Amino acid sequence: MSEITLRDLCRWERGLALIPPVGVEREIALDRGLSWAVSVRAAPPHLPPLRGEELVVLPLRVLEQLEAGESLTRQELLAELARQPIAAILTEPGFSEEPIDHLPLLTLPAPFPLDAEGTLNRMITERRAELYRLGAELSR
Repeated sequence: MSEITLRDLCRWERGLALIPPVGVEREIALDRGLSWAVSVRAAPPHLPPLRGEELVVLPLRVLEQLEAGESLTRQELLAELARQPIAAILTEPGFSEEPIDHLPLLTLPAPFPLDAEGTLNRMITERRAELYRLGAELSR
C-alpha cells in the first residue's frame, strides 16, 4: 500500500466527493495510492509522462479549450486516461456525475483555483515529509 492514498486526500480536503469506478466499492477506490498531481493541458502534449498513481487535474476550462480546438475530444481524453495507471481524475462541478471505467472521479464543490496542481503537490509533499519525520522519530 502507498504511503498516501485518496482516502488521505479526502480527509485533508473535506469538500472532495469521490465517485468510484463502475463495479468498484467506494472503500476500495479510496485505498488507491497517490503519488503526485498533474494537470491536463489544452495544447499538446496534453499530459506529462505518467509513472503511476498520479491525480490528474482536469479543469472544465481546459476541457472546453480542448473541444473547441478539436485536437482531442472529451471521450478520447477519458479513454486515454483510463489506459494510464493513474490514481484518479480531479475535476469540478459540471464535469459529469457518471462513473468512468477503471478510474475514480474526485470533484470539488467549487471551481478550481488557478494553481490547483501546485497547491495539491505542496500538500502531498508536506504530508509525505511529515510521515517520514514521524517514521524517523519512531525508529529512534
